[in-house]
Amino acid sequence: GAIKENHCMTLTFAILLGVIFLMEIGAGIAAYKLKGQVNDLLYNNMEQGMQNYNQTGYDGVTHTWDGLQHELNCCGTEEYQDWSNVAFSSGSDVPDSCCLSDVVGCGLGVLSLPQSEAAMKIHTEGCLDIFSVKIKSNIGAVGGLGIGIGFLQLIGMIF
Repeated sequence: GAIKENHCMTLTFAILLGVIFLMEIGAGIAAYKLKGQVNDLLYNNMEQGMQNYNQTGYDGVTHTWDGLQHELNCCGTEEYQDWSNVAFSSGSDVPDSCCLSDVVGCGLGVLSLPQSEAAMKIHTEGCLDIFSVKIKSNIGAVGGLGIGIGFLQLIGMIF
C-alpha cells in the first residue's frame, strides 16, 4: 500500500500496528505485575515437575530437570533432599545430573548419606534461588528490548 500510496492499505497497516502495540503494552503491564510472583510460580512448577521426573510420557520434564541441574550446578528445588519425596528416588537416589562429575549412577544412595559426604558427590544447593536470580537479572534486558521494539512500532504508526 505504501509504494502505490494507497491510503486505505496504509491506514489498515497503521491500525493493525496500533493493536499489536497495545497488546504489547498490556503484556508488559502484566509481566510487571506478576514479577513479584516469580518465586511462587517457579516453586510450584518445579515441585510439580519433580513428581513427573523419569515417569513414562514425561521425557521433556526429565530432560529439562537434567539440563537445569547440570547447567546451574544445583540439585532439587530448594535443596537436594527434595528428591526424597519423589517416586523416582526410592527415598535414597538423586538424578545423575546433580553430580559434581558426569558419572552414570553417581546419584545412587546419596540421600542416605550425611550432608558433608553428599556434598563431595553432588551439588547440594537447590535450583529455585539460582534460577530465580537468573530470571530477575535478565528481566531488565528483556524489558529494554521490548521498549525498543515498541518505540520502532510507534514510529511506524506515526509515519
